[in-house]
Amino acid sequence: MSKPASRIGSNPLDFIGGGAPSVRPVQGGPEPQEEPEQFPVTLKTYRLPVDVVEKVADVAHAERCTMADFVTQAIRELVARIEERRGEPYPPRPKVRPRPPSTLEGQS
Repeated sequence: MSKPASRIGSNPLDFIGGGAPSVRPVQGGPEPQEEPEQFPVTLKTYRLPVDVVEKVADVAHAERCTMADFVTQAIRELVARIEERRGEPYPPRPKVRPRPPSTLEGQS
């Protein structure tokens, strides 16, 4: 028995029909952004106040960028300002070896 062909190719919106809509800059709006440079990423979870997240979402939407791109740029700019005020960059944290998983006492 043959396996049915996948409906999703390189563009996950192709199966809808017509592919992704073409994006045109609005007259007088910001220039389209270049493709972001690829760099290693990690997934972290932080608890933030709702009002901060809402404001970031509003600004990112108005600036036509993703929240991740906006937050990345904001953090980089803040760290650069702090280090400039400090007069030197912060040193890297010491490498810490992960602890082995603990075992519960009394288990055999």
